[in-house]
Amino acid sequence: MSHEGAQNTVAAGGRYDGLVKEIGGPAIPGIGFALGVERAISLMNTSSLKPSRPALYVAALGHEAVALVMPVIHTLRNDGIRVETDYEGSSLKSQMKKADKYGAEFTLIVGEQEMQSRTAVLRNMATKEQVAVSLDKIVEELETKLKGS
Repeated sequence: MSHEGAQNTVAAGGRYDGLVKEIGGPAIPGIGFALGVERAISLMNTSSLKPSRPALYVAALGHEAVALVMPVIHTLRNDGIRVETDYEGSSLKSQMKKADKYGAEFTLIVGEQEMQSRTAVLRNMATKEQVAVSLDKIVEELETKLKGS
């Protein structure tokens, strides 16, 4: 596949000094550029790229639960664990469907009841086994379980 010619330009730009004045604004200098993301991707060798499934999907039910788990998600991601979540606090049913769609190994469920008991439910998506994990030591417990899987 040839990538020569204007139809295959990946990025372009230039000076547009008269453009603002031409559309009714002041006479100020300008610059601009455009990037063709699809064209840039077409130049890459993507044959070896495979989507990886997350180790953990966090199902946080409600805005309080979302706020509670965000630092946990951040810490796990910084430690190299792939985590997905729903930032809106959707229903448990909806989030479990998303966890299945992502192919997550585990789902962490945190709702109002779990916040009151200071625990969360960690569900193995393959075996359907569920265990309680302490919210006070959640990062340590998750790292142990996720890195051991």
